[in-house]
Amino acid sequence: MAVKFTNNAATTLAAGINSSVTSIAVTDGSVFPTITGSDHFYVTFDDTTNKEIVKVTARSGNTLTVVRGHDNTTARAFSSGDKAELRIVAALLEDVKTDISSTLTVDTFTGDDSTTAFTLSVAPASEDNLIVFIEGVYQNPGDFTLSGTTLTLDVAPLAGRKIIVYHVSHLVAGNNLTHNQFTCNGSTTAFTLSLAPGSENNTQAFLDGVYQQKTDYAVSGTTLTMDTAPANGAILEVMTFTQTEVNTLPASFVSGLTQVTAVGADHFMIFDATDSALKKSLVSDVLESATSISTSADATAITIDSNEKVTFTSDVTTGGHLSVGGNNNELRFYEGANYVGFEAPALSADKIWVLPAADGSNGQVIKTDGSGNLSFATVSGTTINNNADNRIITGSGTTNTLEGESNLTYDGSTFTVNGNALNTQISPTTGTAQFYQRFSSDGGNHYIGVANSAGAGLLSGAGAYSLNIQTEGARNLALGTNNALRMLIDSSGNVGIGQASDGDKLHVLGTGLFEDSRATGVGIKIHGGSGSAFAHIGVTLSNPLTFQTADTERMRLHGGGDLTVATTTAIGSMYNGVSGIGFGYSSGGYGACVRGGTNTPFYVSTNSQGAGGFIEFAQGGATRGNITYTGSATSYNASSDYRLKENAVPIENALSKIDSLNPINFDWIESGDNSDGFLAHEIQAVLPYTVTGTKDEVYTDENSGEEKTNGQPKYQVMDYAKLTPVLVKAIQEQQTIIDDLKSRIETLEG
Repeated sequence: MAVKFTNNAATTLAAGINSSVTSIAVTDGSVFPTITGSDHFYVTFDDTTNKEIVKVTARSGNTLTVVRGHDNTTARAFSSGDKAELRIVAALLEDVKTDISSTLTVDTFTGDDSTTAFTLSVAPASEDNLIVFIEGVYQNPGDFTLSGTTLTLDVAPLAGRKIIVYHVSHLVAGNNLTHNQFTCNGSTTAFTLSLAPGSENNTQAFLDGVYQQKTDYAVSGTTLTMDTAPANGAILEVMTFTQTEVNTLPASFVSGLTQVTAVGADHFMIFDATDSALKKSLVSDVLESATSISTSADATAITIDSNEKVTFTSDVTTGGHLSVGGNNNELRFYEGANYVGFEAPALSADKIWVLPAADGSNGQVIKTDGSGNLSFATVSGTTINNNADNRIITGSGTTNTLEGESNLTYDGSTFTVNGNALNTQISPTTGTAQFYQRFSSDGGNHYIGVANSAGAGLLSGAGAYSLNIQTEGARNLALGTNNALRMLIDSSGNVGIGQASDGDKLHVLGTGLFEDSRATGVGIKIHGGSGSAFAHIGVTLSNPLTFQTADTERMRLHGGGDLTVATTTAIGSMYNGVSGIGFGYSSGGYGACVRGGTNTPFYVSTNSQGAGGFIEFAQGGATRGNITYTGSATSYNASSDYRLKENAVPIENALSKIDSLNPINFDWIESGDNSDGFLAHEIQAVLPYTVTGTKDEVYTDENSGEEKTNGQPKYQVMDYAKLTPVLVKAIQEQQTIIDDLKSRIETLEG
C-alpha cells in the first residue's frame, strides 16, 4: 500500500455532505492522483472554520471514496463550494515513513517541562532535513538547532507533550524539498522564493508554525504575496515540493550524480529483458557485443561489422585530422557503385598542400609556390618546351605538332591551322617583314596582313576583301585595302583619312561625299539606316562648311562668316529664309531685327520704317498691341477692341482707391537715378491686377522666434497704364462731388 500525492491538488465540494457519507463528489477530481489497488491519498475538507481529513481509497472521475474523520479529526457536515485539498498532514508523513522504511527516520520523544536537548537516531546534514512537530504543531527551523545527532529546542516542551522528529534521508529527498524562511517586518507582503513553484498549490506555508490556507496568499513566478502583512518578527516558512512520486527518481537525482570517465572494468546498469530484472554489466562487455550505435532519432548512425568495418549513415565531422592508414590505401568518394580515389605515392616525409580559399576563374590552373601553398593562376607567356627564345623546336625535315593539338602544325616553313596555311615572312633586318593569313573557303583571296613598310606593297597579292596593317616611317600606322592607303596615324597621333596626315589632328580628303549635285567636296556622312536617312557635315570648294540631312543642305557657314539656315544666300549675319528671323539683316531696310509671320506672338509687320505698324504683338492671329513709328514720334499702343473683352462692368469707389495710394519719390539702387512712383506691394493691396510678381514676406519663426523670409521672391512689376481707367473714374467721381458742392454754394449764395 503506497501513499500518493501530487501538485496543484485543490478543488471544492460539488455538493453538500453530511457526517456519514463516504462517496463524495468534487468539482474537479482530475487534480488528484490516480490510485490503484491499495494506494491512497489524504484530502482535507475546510470551510475556513472546521477541518476534516479523509483517507481517499478510490477515485472515479470526480467521485471520491473516502474513510471519514481520519488523522485525529472528526467527521462533520460541509457545504457545496467548501475546499477539498491534498495537503501535507501527519498521516501522510507517517505513511511515507512506512512506504520508504529506512529512507525516512522517525524519532519520538515526550516533554518533561525542562529537557530541551534530544538525541536523534541518525545525524542529519542540517536543520533543513528535519520536520519537527510538538503535539502535531509544526516547528519552525528557527525554533531549534542541530549539532550532530543532538536536536536542541529553544523552549522545553511541557510535560507529556509528544515530540515527533522526521529525518528525510538523502536517498529520497535529494533536492526535491525546497525550503525558504523569512523574518517578517510588519509591512512586507511580497517574499521572493528560491524557485518558481508554478502555483500556490505546490507550496506549504507556515506562519510561526501555523499552516496558512491557499486563499491567504498567491504565487506569481518566484514571488509569494500574503494577503495581509505578517506581524513584525513573525517567521514565515515556505516549502515547495517538486517530486510527485516518492519512489520515482527525479531528474535532479541523476544530474546530481558524480561524473566519471568509464573504463572497461566499470559497470552499466541494464534491464534484463529475460526476467525483467535490473542488473549490471561491464562497460567492456557492452561495447564489444554491440553491433551498432543509434542516434537520439532512434536510427542507426554507426555500424561495426564482424570484420571491424565501420559504416556511417550520415556526415562525419572530426575536430582533428582524418587519417587513412596503411600502405597505398586510397581515399575514395563514391557515387553509387563508382568512386573517385586518391592514393599517396611512396613518401620519405610528410607532404601537405594548402588548398586555395576560393574558386578561381574559368580557364585558370592551379600552381604551387614551392612551399605547399596552392592557388589559381592565369597561364601567361608563350614559352613552349621551356626555350628561352620562346620557339617551338622542330626537327629537320619533319612535321611537328603541338602535343594534343593536331589542328596547329608546322613543317619547318609554314604553319597550318585546320588545313589552311598561315603564311609568314620574317626578315626584320631587311625591312620587308610581313605576316598575312589567307582565308579562301569561298574560292576568293581574303587576307589579313601586317607589313613593316610601304615597300612591302601592302601585300600585293591581297584580294578585294583584304585588311592590311603596316608600319612605316617614324613608327606610323597605316591601314589599307585593295593595295591602297586608306588611313594613316602618325607618331604624334594625327589622323589622316584619304591621305597622310598633314599635321592636323584629323584631316579628311575625298570627292563626291555629299551624294547630291555637287561634284566635289569633303565631308562626314552620318547614315541612320537604309534609304536617304543621311546627315552630312561637309566642305565644298565654294563654301567652306555646310550641314545636310537627307542629301539636302540645311545650314551653311559662309566664307565671310555669315550663317544661313534653310537658304544659301548670305544676306546678313544670320537669316532664316523660312520664318524670316534675322540678325544683321540689311535687305529691305530692317537693320537688326526679328521678323515673323502675322500669327506669331512677335513679328515685324512691314518692310520699311515708314508710317504704319513697326512691331506687332499678336496671339491667335489677332493684334494684342504694337509699337508704331510715325515721323519723329513713337507710339506704344495696347489692344482695346471690344471683341477681345467680356464681363464689362463700371468701376466703383475709384476715388477712395486713388486716395489710399501712396505716391513717393525714390532713387533706383543700381543707377542712383531719382524718380517718382509707387511701391508695387502697396499698389497690389489696392489694385492687385496692376502688379505681377511676389513680395519677399517677413515672418516670425514660431519655434526659434527669429524673423525670416519665405526665400522665394519674384520681383514685382507694375503696369502704370492700368491706373489710367481708375484715375479717369476717380476724376469723374470727384467732378460729381464738385458739381454737387457748386450747386449747394449757388443755392446758399442765391
